[in-house]
Amino acid sequence: MNLISLPLQHFINDSIHPNHFKHHILSKDEIDKWNAFLTKELNSLIEEARKYTLINRRKDKDQITAYINRLVSLSNTVNTYLIKNVHLWSDHVQSKQIREQYIHTCNRLEWLMDEIMIIFPNARSSVLITNYQLPQVKMELKNALNAVFESLHVQQSAAELVEIFSAGVKQMINQKGLTYSKKEYLNQLLLLLSKKSERSLNDLLIINDFNLPEFFHYQINTFRDNLNKLDGLHDQLVEIIREKDRLYNLHIEEGLKITMTDRSLFCDLNDYLTEKKSYIRQLIKIRREVQIDVEKARATKILINLPVPQFGLFIRMQVEKGFLSKEHIGELFSFFASHFYTQNTAHISADSLQKKSTDVEFSTAQKMKAHLIGMLNWLNTNYNLSNFNSG
Repeated sequence: MNLISLPLQHFINDSIHPNHFKHHILSKDEIDKWNAFLTKELNSLIEEARKYTLINRRKDKDQITAYINRLVSLSNTVNTYLIKNVHLWSDHVQSKQIREQYIHTCNRLEWLMDEIMIIFPNARSSVLITNYQLPQVKMELKNALNAVFESLHVQQSAAELVEIFSAGVKQMINQKGLTYSKKEYLNQLLLLLSKKSERSLNDLLIINDFNLPEFFHYQINTFRDNLNKLDGLHDQLVEIIREKDRLYNLHIEEGLKITMTDRSLFCDLNDYLTEKKSYIRQLIKIRREVQIDVEKARATKILINLPVPQFGLFIRMQVEKGFLSKEHIGELFSFFASHFYTQNTAHISADSLQKKSTDVEFSTAQKMKAHLIGMLNWLNTNYNLSNFNSG
């Protein structure tokens, strides 16, 4: 299928530009030619589209969408003349006729695009709504949203969720480049929610793939709150499995899709739950292994009631005072790490123990001093050293 003809592009970009009318009075013959040219060109494009084979229609969907969006761009150019460039022709003696011709041109281009989208329905979803049509579309969607918003309040739906839904719809309405697929999705969703239903708003939005970031985070935060109420990891694992099943059952119900190409809300939520499930399983496995290690440590090692930093300093003091040899000091710390454990560390790292014996914090030295004073007091008490005079 041939792309938009050069004469049509030239006509819209140059021949009917507002600057063309600054010092020019349009005759009736020129207005008739304007309308006749549009009819001829647009009918020619329709005929060209109808000749396109069925195989090529399916094969070249993206190309056809791009072609229609080029027509949208031409329509937007005319709409710019009509709205943004109004100051260029509003004082013209024929301002009324010029305005009518611009509107007529926009309407004819809308007709052309509608006809082509009937011929190529698969390309419709990604076609942009023209700036000429957009104000009317936005107004209709906002009116429908306001009605649904009031209805949800009457039904006493969750206030936070209603606000998230309303803000999300407004965001979609006002986003740059509103497509037919999103317009139709919003129309159908708002129509659905305007009817009374036994289902909660939350479930209806999941069924109908309301996949906006704010709603996704609302789901995640709600689930996290429910999960945090459960103390046991196994209970949390069961809750995740239940939630995955609930989401799947909602997902398989027949609902709306924003577009067939966008990733679904179900996939995003399911991926999150799968990752959460994997994390908790790993946590359970690690804690089980830690418990086994603790039990093994108790059977084969000696418990020392000092944290690792204090234990390292205690060993270093003995080395520095000559009680333990400085030779093969790495092996010395490996020995202590292998044969002792603390309340919080079943397997002490020899490297960490040795490093902490030299990188000593003031609080660690202070606590060790208190231990040594306690040991000295024990000697004084048990061996009557406090009254002993070595002289």
